Amino acid sequence: MKEVYSQLDNILGRTAQQALFPDNTYVVDSGGDPNVIPKLTFEEFQFADSCARSFFMYVVTLSSGLFLLAKPAMATSWAKCSVILVWPFSVKGVSYVTFYCLKRSFNKVFLLAATTSVDSKR
Repeated sequence: MKEVYSQLDNILGRTAQQALFPDNTYVVDSGGDPNVIPKLTFEEFQFADSCARSFFMYVVTLSSGLFLLAKPAMATSWAKCSVILVWPFSVKGVSYVTFYCLKRSFNKVFLLAATTSVDSKR
């Protein structure tokens, strides 16, 4: 991961993105800054479910959405990632996600979800 940040075109692209979007989630790398990751404590490194905001659309009923939010997913499988443009030309990331949840029987729910932000601070 550190190699990506040492290439000139990636450094320029990242700097331009941070300058264009200083006050939203596009300024933050989803994988984290490789220079900061070794300095994180255990509490800072772990992802907290309460910090993510997810929006379910089209294929999820209210009951299945509430079921998924109430139970932690045992595993997640990212099937496809894409970016769509919506009016007025703001970019939103959309992912097709399969959640596997184990409780007495195996349930597989396929849904379209978009996570808008993940904040490491509680």
